[in-house]
This record gives sequence, C-alpha cells and structure tokens, in this order.
Amino acid sequence: MPNDCWNYMTFICEKNEKESKELEILFNKEFEEKKIPEDGLIIHYKGSNGIQLSLWSAWGADYEWLNELLKKYPNCWIKNEWYEEGGGSGLFVGGFLNGIKQKTIETTWDELPIEGLSLYLGGDKAINNRYRY
Repeated sequence: MPNDCWNYMTFICEKNEKESKELEILFNKEFEEKKIPEDGLIIHYKGSNGIQLSLWSAWGADYEWLNELLKKYPNCWIKNEWYEEGGGSGLFVGGFLNGIKQKTIETTWDELPIEGLSLYLGGDKAINNRYRY
C-alpha cells in the first residue's frame, strides 16, 4: 500500500476570457482524466481565474504531469507544495504569472514523517487540528 501524499495546489490564469476558459478546461479535463479517488480532491477556493485545492496522490507529487500541464496550458501558473507521510516533501512552481513567464522550480527535501510529527507535536497538552497532515 502506498504512502499518502497530499498536494496543496494553486492554479492561476491571467485575467482575460481565453485564459479563464483555459483554466476551466484544465480543471475539468485533466482532473477527470487523472481518475482521482472520491475523497482525494478537496477544493478550497474556486474563482473565474484561480483554483486552490488539495489533491491526494501515492508516494509523492507527479512532476511529469505538472510539466505536461504547463505545456498544454501555457497561460496558467501552477504551484504545488506537497507532503508524503513517510517524510518526503517538495515544491513545484512554474508557468505564467503577472504577465511574465516564471522559471520552473522543482525541489524536494526530507521532512519529519507523520510519526515524527506525532512525537514532537503530540502529548497530553497537544492541540490536534490535523491541518495539512
């Protein structure tokens, strides 16, 4: 069974009708094709030019898919911060923002695994909000 990975994603398109449609197509087409489990997609905010969501994946972020999205939807900007319960974390940022093509950044690092978070943040006086993890 794979480790759970939660991706905290932001998709933005510039403010004109064509790019707004591009964002709508990206969301409707690409997420449908990804065949996400029913409880694996949580939409936090959705406007005409942007979407913020949490997306479940196995083991880690799919950087190949994110790079493909940038090629298919060049007027959009994508940011993905992710955490995998075994301790992997990373960041992907790229696309077009504020009228400027942004450099694509892909990076990963080791984070506390979920057991470590419980160890350091747990205890009898802990506040358990479970936000993000």
